[in-house]
Amino acid sequence: MGPRVDRKIDPKYTWTRTYVDKSIDFIDRNKRNPFYLQLWLNDVHDRHVPSDAFLKRHERHADRPFTHRFYAVLDEMDEQLGRLIDHVDSLGLGEKTLFVLTSDNGPTAWRHYYRKGPNVAPGSTAGFRGRKWSLYEGGIRMPLIVRWKGTIPAGRVDDSSILAAVDFFPTLSRLAKVTPPQVEFDGIDAGHVFLGQPLQRETPLFWEYGRDKSYLKPGGVADRSPNCAIREGRWKLLINADGSGLELYDFGQATNEAQNVAAQHPVTAKRLAKRLLDWRTSLPSLDDAN
Repeated sequence: MGPRVDRKIDPKYTWTRTYVDKSIDFIDRNKRNPFYLQLWLNDVHDRHVPSDAFLKRHERHADRPFTHRFYAVLDEMDEQLGRLIDHVDSLGLGEKTLFVLTSDNGPTAWRHYYRKGPNVAPGSTAGFRGRKWSLYEGGIRMPLIVRWKGTIPAGRVDDSSILAAVDFFPTLSRLAKVTPPQVEFDGIDAGHVFLGQPLQRETPLFWEYGRDKSYLKPGGVADRSPNCAIREGRWKLLINADGSGLELYDFGQATNEAQNVAAQHPVTAKRLAKRLLDWRTSLPSLDDAN
């Protein structure tokens, strides 16, 4: 007979604590050498499964069960991140370590939330339209927190620079003084933004979501966007891959994506639509991926 397998799974609310434990162990073993650590947190990803202790901290939200659980797991995540940062500081590495904290998409948008009434879905988009599975701003505009003691100005907020995850590779390579591979990056080196200097982005950003009908859609109908988007300066255009559903928004006027101005700016709409669809066509097909 082989060894006995214990199939008991630890409660989800312990997972991020475990990830941080493992991260601290990695840092301790590499503290005398340069290191890179990528930590994917789990608490705020559905399902929200908080501990009783953190649920009790947020009892004032008990009348809104989804929000109650979300705040509890968010609090737990914050505490574990604090534990990691404090440990780095305790090793005297705070001035040698750059922390970058962000997310991959907006808050969850399962349809069952909406069947229970308005304003039930947990998490905030800060008033932006869209949630997870949407290319409206509430689905793709994420907070970005960077911390590098003694190098990045503390307490400064930049609400004008436009960055994306594709910028991280070239940006972090330069800040770490590492020579990146000689390839054509999709992103740009935005290290000066991290250091407190705003960016006027000259290159556009592209998004695509949902290759077929099996892809999830937000429960709120108003949050369901076309499946391709481009951001160029003040303009954001969305369109479906088949050319339908064109929407153009002027972020120089408003960022709530409520007023489609494509009819007022047909030349800009046509130009951006062509650029976006040309980019979309250039992507590998699903058949190529298989």
